[in-house]
This record gives sequence, C-alpha cells and structure tokens, in this order.
Amino acid sequence: MRRRLRQIDRILNLAVSTNDSFEHTLLLLGKNPDYFTRILKQRGISLRHDFEINIDSIYKKQIQKVETKYPGIITLIKKGLSGPKIGEKYDITRSRVNKIIIETGLSKNWNEKRRKLADSKKKVNPSVYIRQLHQDVRSLNVPLDSEYFPEIKSLEYRLATRKNTRSISFERVFSIFSDYQEAALYGKRLTLEELGTKPQLNAYPVDKILRKVDLAPMYTSKSPYKKKPKLKSKSF
Repeated sequence: MRRRLRQIDRILNLAVSTNDSFEHTLLLLGKNPDYFTRILKQRGISLRHDFEINIDSIYKKQIQKVETKYPGIITLIKKGLSGPKIGEKYDITRSRVNKIIIETGLSKNWNEKRRKLADSKKKVNPSVYIRQLHQDVRSLNVPLDSEYFPEIKSLEYRLATRKNTRSISFERVFSIFSDYQEAALYGKRLTLEELGTKPQLNAYPVDKILRKVDLAPMYTSKSPYKKKPKLKSKSF
C-alpha cells in the first residue's frame, strides 16, 4: 500500500507540474483512475477540488477519440470480444487494446462480459448431458427382480431413442417391461405378440424395444424358452 501511495504522490506532483487533473494524468499514463481514487478513499485522502474532474466527461471524450480512429471498436469491447481478436481486426497489439479499454473506462463492462461469455461456454450442451445420462442409466445394470426394473428400462429406452420423433411413449414401453419382468419372475414365457397386447403393438416393434435395452425376447432361435413345434401324428 505504501508503494502505491508513493506512486500516487508522484502522479499528483506530475499533475501539479503540468497544471492538469489527477484523473486525466492517470489516463495519459494508461492507468485506471477508478482504481487509484478508490485507494485514496480507503486511506481517507480526498483530492483538492482543482485536481478533480468529471470522469464521465473524460471517458466520453476518450470514447469519441478512439471511435474516430478505430470505428466500431467500442461496440466490440462492450460485447466482450477478446483482446487478441479486437487487435487482429484493427491490426493493433493486445496491450494497445487493453490500454484503450482502460482509457475509455470500459474495464468493468468488458470484464463482466468476458466472465459471462466464459460461464456460458462452461454450461453443458443438452445433447451431451442426455447422452451421458443414457450411459449412466445403462451402467446401472438393474437386476430383473428390482422393483425399479420397469422404470429404469423404460427410461433407458426413451433416452436411447430421444432423437426419433416416432419413438414409443414412456407409458407404452413401461407396460412391456412390467409384463416382461412379471412373467420372468413367475417362470412364465410371453410371446412378442402377448407383450404387445396392452400397448397395442405388434411383434416387430416389441422385439426392437427389448433389444434396444439389451433384453432378449423370451422366444428366439437361441432362447431355451423357444416354443417347440407340435409334432404331427403320422397316419398309418
């Protein structure tokens, strides 16, 4: 703090020697007047009236001056465009851009915009979030005897088919998984047609629903539950 006060003292002496205001002298040196005046207030030091000046009027004049030299740059600063990008557009260095931001009194505005832009980039993309949620649900490996089996499998199916506008509703697939679970727990075997009775679906979509969540139909070519064809009696 002492070093800063000594720096302020030197700037004040410079202002006196040039018959200029403290704030305007700071601007000429490329320093932020708000920062130094805040330090003075914290120390209970008030500037003499002849060193005070309307900061807003200084900034307004400075903005007009900068805008004349670099048309459109103030708009880009207020939008929070990065220093390097602004510099690239006007063929000036990043340090020059920073100096312009300070001289025009737009530091606070620019920093807030930059922070908001950074926060918005950190937000998770909805599609990425849903894809991750789908992976998390699949990894649960909910057992068949779990009371949440129908709900989890229904959710897994809906997440897997989220982009399909013709995807079957949660309620209809829930009835399929609920009947599938009940039949399996009680040692029953239901055909695809039987599983599709309540949701009013034929065998083909029911088969797709089961396979979408890694469940095998109870009657398949590889299933031990495959119905055996009836033997025709031979006529002698």
